[in-house]
Amino acid sequence: MSHAYILPQLPIGHLNLSSLFDIFGQAVGYLSRYDGMISHMSYANVMLSPLLAQEAVLSSKIEGTQSTLDEVYTLEAGETGTDEQTRDVQEILNYREALRYGNKCLRERGITLGLIREIHKILLDSVRGQNKSPGLIRTTQNWIGRRGCTIEEASYVPPSPLTVESYLENWQHHLQTSTEHPLLLAAILHAQFELIHPFNDGNGRIGRLLIPLILTQKGILSRPVFYLSEYFERHRDTYTGLLNQLHRHPGSAWQEWVRFFLQAVQSQARENDRRATAMLRLHTELSQRVREITNSPYGGPLLDAIFESPVFTKSYICKRIDGPAVSSLQRMIDLLTKEGILTVKSQARGRRPAFYQLREVILIAEGNPIRYWQY
Repeated sequence: MSHAYILPQLPIGHLNLSSLFDIFGQAVGYLSRYDGMISHMSYANVMLSPLLAQEAVLSSKIEGTQSTLDEVYTLEAGETGTDEQTRDVQEILNYREALRYGNKCLRERGITLGLIREIHKILLDSVRGQNKSPGLIRTTQNWIGRRGCTIEEASYVPPSPLTVESYLENWQHHLQTSTEHPLLLAAILHAQFELIHPFNDGNGRIGRLLIPLILTQKGILSRPVFYLSEYFERHRDTYTGLLNQLHRHPGSAWQEWVRFFLQAVQSQARENDRRATAMLRLHTELSQRVREITNSPYGGPLLDAIFESPVFTKSYICKRIDGPAVSSLQRMIDLLTKEGILTVKSQARGRRPAFYQLREVILIAEGNPIRYWQY
């Protein structure tokens, strides 16, 4: 394929909604249950922070990074990694920061093309792709295919750069005016964004990042903390294959794409509900135990900081808590380690500090079964 695709503008007009009724109802039901649970969680931002970090790991993994959630937290706390690990982790941290920035701005002004460009600039800051016009809509032709392929060998050639602004304006107009159910709208807008491919790099990650923002702006989520990259990564071939079919068979392919998207929502909403419930139970139990063990008013803030950074050094966690002296903080860490709540991930050696961890937080975020905290 060597010619730029002339992409139909929205709305698409190809969906047989009656054939999607069953999976649509299941997706709406499970997502509503998940949102109802998190909307009543105290300290939801603290407890769901690891799920956000895991989303950053998995969305980046679809694009080729290999770092795990444990590696992200460990290197962020100050451990030294290989050059490749450092590059991967920085890309993941950028994705997490872009998510947080999008969540914050959503409350202030909603989704705009300006916000999308700002998020893109954060995503590519000081990482691979930093030389590919961060924050700027592409002005050259790009294409999709195996690494190093020519445009003639491409599996998909997105619209001409001369038409990208028009397509994006149509995309935003449809977001603002469509009366479709938010789940259907999010499915269509995510795919259309990928077909437009408006940036020189980072389109997949931006497109996935926009999904929870769209669902929140349209009122089906109370806060943008629902992520689909885990399902997309687990079914990567189907995910990319269906997106790639949209320009080849726009009628039937849209139907199959929306069905896949709804299946992703149904499956991931159930899984996210399970993990959020487990995280809540873990936080609730440990809050009581930490207060009893430390006998300090800073026990609660320390636990919250550890949930957000479950691998840490004394100096790293100290910067995240206002108030306690370093000696008091070390006493609390020692007590929690003695009682088995924290474990030493690696001992201090020379000038290298000890690294501590609350391993259960990472295991829950990754979906592993954790004793009786599981739902």
